[in-house]
Amino acid sequence: MGTMPEKIGIMADSHGKPEVIQGAISFLKEKECSLLYHLGDICDSGSPGTADVCVELLKKHDVIAIKGNNDHIVVVNHRTQPGEVVSRPTLTSGICMIWEPARETSHCLSFF
Repeated sequence: MGTMPEKIGIMADSHGKPEVIQGAISFLKEKECSLLYHLGDICDSGSPGTADVCVELLKKHDVIAIKGNNDHIVVVNHRTQPGEVVSRPTLTSGICMIWEPARETSHCLSFF
């Protein structure tokens, strides 16, 4: 018998709700997923104040994330809003990974 394939957990569209991210992470870890991915819309353009908490949660659990359209809007709006709704570390977080199967390598992009 061969080895068991690695389980991959996928989540998406948490829209700025850290409790949804935590619930998905807990569920996927219970199912013994060793790789976790978030496929975008981590943040919500209507509530950008939760972006820091959501991104920190993903980083804490080594979730590989891809920027969604709401995440992009949070950044664009952040540049034109007075004050700091989203912290600089979140804006420059390197949690977005791009996998290149042909080269068997990955590289990290700025999250935003």
